[in-house]
Amino acid sequence: MRDEAATVDAPLLARPAVGLRTPANWLQLLRFGAVGASGYAVNLAVFALAMGALDLGHKTAATVAFLVAVTNNFGWNRHWTFRAGAGHAGFQAARFLAVSVAAFLLALAAAAVLLPAASAPAQTGSSAGSTAPGATVLKAPSNLDVPPRGRRLSARQVIRTAEAVPKIAALRREQPRSYSRA
Repeated sequence: MRDEAATVDAPLLARPAVGLRTPANWLQLLRFGAVGASGYAVNLAVFALAMGALDLGHKTAATVAFLVAVTNNFGWNRHWTFRAGAGHAGFQAARFLAVSVAAFLLALAAAAVLLPAASAPAQTGSSAGSTAPGATVLKAPSNLDVPPRGRRLSARQVIRTAEAVPKIAALRREQPRSYSRA
């Protein structure tokens, strides 16, 4: 479906006003928003499934959820929002994926900046006021050997750090050869 605003021979500065007066553009915007909302719901559902039932790490789960949501959004936007029957679907998908990957990388960068700030020293809700009353924020044991940002741990340091967690230490005592190569 071609919008009238796309074919109007109006001066460049007058095109937004013409587009805003075209009801089809508003309907298309509503469809675009509905597709975006469904993509968000799909992303959350797949992420929860990947983290819970599939027991994937949060980065892998986020990537899987992103790919499923992008596929959902591309299909709905191509066939319902924009009705883009003309044109090669592969080229359209490549452009859509490129823009989506750029947004995903931006979100990952924002998470890398924001998540360390979220892992500040733990407090209980009753004393801080920043969390819900009575909520407990988990705090990592203080004896963990966490390297500075950008530095990697050796295998021995990883084992020593893991054994500082009581559940892992108990498992290590039950299965002493579980990671004996390090």
